[in-house]
Amino acid sequence: LTGSAPAPEVTLSLGTAFGAPENTVSIPVAMTNLNTGYPVGGLQFSVLLGDTVQAHFAGLEDTLSNAGFTVSTNTVGNSTRLIIFSTSGATIPLGTDIPLATLVYVLDPAAVLGSTIGLSTVKIEVADSLGLEIAATALDGEIQIGIRGDMKLDGDVSILDVIKLVRVIIGKDASPQIGTTAYNIADANADGAINVADVIFQINSVLGIAQKPVASGPTAPVIVSLDAVR
Repeated sequence: LTGSAPAPEVTLSLGTAFGAPENTVSIPVAMTNLNTGYPVGGLQFSVLLGDTVQAHFAGLEDTLSNAGFTVSTNTVGNSTRLIIFSTSGATIPLGTDIPLATLVYVLDPAAVLGSTIGLSTVKIEVADSLGLEIAATALDGEIQIGIRGDMKLDGDVSILDVIKLVRVIIGKDASPQIGTTAYNIADANADGAINVADVIFQINSVLGIAQKPVASGPTAPVIVSLDAVR
């Protein structure tokens, strides 16, 4: 239609990270460039942290330095401003999910278990290799706070959490939506699914049996029965 705004050609996306209080978490920043004209020559944008009490910006991992780019940042309050540029004329080619940088945040020791902190991208300007602006949009990210298997959100994995998770698995209680903070807490072994393996992970945690975040099976004899729960 005449006079309508052009469709966005570059999309910036922030990832999602899950961690416990005092953990350091990483948020990837990626770009999808569907511009049919010129590759990206540089860009600038701000990332807003939704809660500076529970988390704070701690630094940046530069993933474009080998491509001839420099990533510089400045944080004021809840806003981290980034500028990605090249002094050698390097460009970022067309593609999807091109990694730009990784933002590092530290969670406060008193961060609330089960809470979610939003991350949003604003004030975006993208330039092509000729210095002309390319329309852009953004996809938000988030920081999820929790301890895997801690269904009661009390900072400890116990038999109480085991019972709550069993109820979810057998359908007595509603299963949390995939990708949410609650889902990642219930996904105790971090394999992307909620099932008996997560209960085994909880039991091993209670018993003090060393285990990897993704459990391939019990490390000691464990019997789990999913009979009806009253």
